[in-house]
Amino acid sequence: MTLSLLQTARETRSTGLFSRDMAVSTYTLALSPSGASRLRSAQQFVLAENPDNFEFGVYAPLAKMPAGAREITFWADLRLSSKEQYMPLIDGAKFMFDARAAGG
Repeated sequence: MTLSLLQTARETRSTGLFSRDMAVSTYTLALSPSGASRLRSAQQFVLAENPDNFEFGVYAPLAKMPAGAREITFWADLRLSSKEQYMPLIDGAKFMFDARAAGG
């Protein structure tokens, strides 16, 4: 599903009750009309069929790895309309970098 960038912001995000907030870069993206149609179709399927298992993937390539980075924490939230709240799809997944694999 094609996305277009609407906004980029530097913010903080809570990482837990007993942890400090984390500095994050937030990218607000919008689905293309065809992507929105595909998402609606998937939503209708899940609601109508009530499957035991449903898989939804998010592909988020990094343009470049930040210098000295050892890990990133990734959140993906979805909002179906401007009148609704965001709902979490991925909630703080950690990705570890292997410096040896990157030649470091």
